[in-house]
Amino acid sequence: MKLFVSLLILAATAYAQIENTTISKPNSKDLSDGEIAAAIISINEAEIQTGQDAISLSRTPEVRAYAKAMIDQNQTNEEISRKLSEKRNIEIRDGELSRKLQRQTREADGSLQRAVDLDQTYLRSQVRMHENALQLLDNVLIPSARDEHFREHLMNTRMAVQLQLNHAKQLRAAVIPL
Repeated sequence: MKLFVSLLILAATAYAQIENTTISKPNSKDLSDGEIAAAIISINEAEIQTGQDAISLSRTPEVRAYAKAMIDQNQTNEEISRKLSEKRNIEIRDGELSRKLQRQTREADGSLQRAVDLDQTYLRSQVRMHENALQLLDNVLIPSARDEHFREHLMNTRMAVQLQLNHAKQLRAAVIPL
């Protein structure tokens, strides 16, 4: 379960590409559990793609190892999200939020591909994305979830995202000179 939570956090990386984004708490009727599931899956897919880019472009073994961990954790979280959705009869449905996350993933991927110093760009974006993922989980996804089991999954994911954020901050401090 911790691995699943970690994966979800990583997937939020694409969402975090927009700095200073404020996420307001929606009315609980605004998002269905299916739309929430699609958002979590989009976040995971973003983390997987960004991690794959970092592995292929990074010059630093520590950054490549972190990216590999993010890929593994997000793949696991995505699988758990899909299986739980199926088990709980939650139809995964793209909505405005998941489409926004997918657009941000494409933008983040382009930024990473153009980065002069990939390691710095990747680690800074990981910190920003995980912070935004926490905000999204706290203010939107968890409060909007109707299914008790899916809400529990989101809370576990939140714990994993926090751990991933802490790891990204530690690695950023070790790799990026002041």
